[in-house]
Amino acid sequence: MTTRYRNEIGSNRERESLLASSSSSSKRSRSRNDGLNKAEDLEEKDGITAKVFCNTMFMITVGGCALVAMGSFLKSSFDSVREDSRSSFDFDWQAPSSISYEDVLEARDLTQPEQMRMPMHVFEWGGSKENGQSWTITPSGAQSLDDRSTGADMFIKAVMKAEFSDVDKPIHFGWATQDYPRNACVDSASGCGQSKAPIFSFGTVPKDSSKISGLIQAPTLPFTPCIAHAFAPEQYGQCEWFSSPGQCKEDKMFTESTASFDSLIPKMFWRGSDWPFLEMYPSVGTTSGTKFLDNHNLCGAIAGDIVNAILNSGSNSGKAFNDRLPPRLRAVVHAAVNQDDYDIKFTDSNPNAPPTLCIENTLPTFSKETKTACDYAQYKYLLDLGGGGGTSWKTTFWAMGMPGVLFHHETPMKDSFYGKIEAWKHYIPVSTDLSDLDKQLNWAKSNPGECEKISKRASAFVKYMMSAEGLKEHARETFIEPMSKFIQAYNDPVDGTEDTRELTIHSSNGALVAWVYNPDSVPYLAKREMFFDDETF
Repeated sequence: MTTRYRNEIGSNRERESLLASSSSSSKRSRSRNDGLNKAEDLEEKDGITAKVFCNTMFMITVGGCALVAMGSFLKSSFDSVREDSRSSFDFDWQAPSSISYEDVLEARDLTQPEQMRMPMHVFEWGGSKENGQSWTITPSGAQSLDDRSTGADMFIKAVMKAEFSDVDKPIHFGWATQDYPRNACVDSASGCGQSKAPIFSFGTVPKDSSKISGLIQAPTLPFTPCIAHAFAPEQYGQCEWFSSPGQCKEDKMFTESTASFDSLIPKMFWRGSDWPFLEMYPSVGTTSGTKFLDNHNLCGAIAGDIVNAILNSGSNSGKAFNDRLPPRLRAVVHAAVNQDDYDIKFTDSNPNAPPTLCIENTLPTFSKETKTACDYAQYKYLLDLGGGGGTSWKTTFWAMGMPGVLFHHETPMKDSFYGKIEAWKHYIPVSTDLSDLDKQLNWAKSNPGECEKISKRASAFVKYMMSAEGLKEHARETFIEPMSKFIQAYNDPVDGTEDTRELTIHSSNGALVAWVYNPDSVPYLAKREMFFDDETF
């Protein structure tokens, strides 16, 4: 029925839709080029003004030129921060000549096996839909629980209205907020192949984009309400986890601390939950620390046996899944026997994580105290540790804005801003298995000046990215540019002739259904955003 209907739609409408989308893309391109040209003109004008001023002052005193040179140096330093935030984003997905709604639904395979709380959604836009609408796609007869996607929905609506208001043809595109793609094929040598239609992921994705071509990383979920506010401040409030620069308040991120690097507590600090680590990936995944201890009969062991089994266990390479040591478990046990250098503990603040370890009475590995941004800001060395999806989401970014220096856990996964930060420039790297933790900490202790410079560069990057300009730029690189390609390729003549529910049923031959996304109604049972799965505190 649907296929025949599609073939009967005239080619004139298709040509008009493609022309309209091509025109809107060209308009956006011209607008961005005009902005870049203006910026270049200003820079050229500043350069000429500086030269004239310097030549004039030279006739008076050589010191004048020195002042101009200093000003030029400061300007170049600011520009370098902006350049850090403008590194290119490459997408392995190549837009085909034509994409249909059936292709969008088939792309769900990229996110399978999907988590119940984080199913795939589609967003309808264009045509008569002025504000757009998100729908949740589920198997027929199933109900979905999604308690964390409101920020992504806000982001999409704000950005589509600002950047793609002139799209005349109806379109649907897929998006998801799951922690990471849980297909085992992602971890294989050949990966998961190519999807005809992309899915925009607001979670964590592999660093090697060829492993799952078509999964495009949109801004990582905690950034979405921030960007929605940047595009539509009159409609959306500032994101709750970000506060004004220089302000320390509870768990809100802040920059420009007045604390000196030398005055900070000289310990490595971390708090987080006991999660598994990429458990769906055969080559690197681990259990949680709780399960590891139970599987290896360590719950009733003496301290020496526990320390030997964990800290002297060697690399995870070549080991079976149950024998691989969870990185977070290694970190808390290592800290328990090296308390002069480390303050690394699990926390029981997350209701979805274990409240304690069975070895707690033997080796203290849990903290009952709630730590906030103000607490983090007191430590010289800050650690992030990958959670269930292999990263720590906003905590990496959060710690970069602190006066201390970040020790970043390098894993096969990335969040949306990872393409903009570099090892030894914005952070000190530590390996996936944490075997070099002591080595990197000893280097930091021996090079306090370099650590302070790394910290300041990281904080400058954070400050720029969280500005309205930086947030919009991040949206452009991670969402707007690939969306422009998608819109040009999307060409489904049936889209817009049926309600999304009907379109979904027909396009999937009855296998899938669509629900209007509304987290305050059935089957969306939660009332607030939750970022438990990959948070480290």
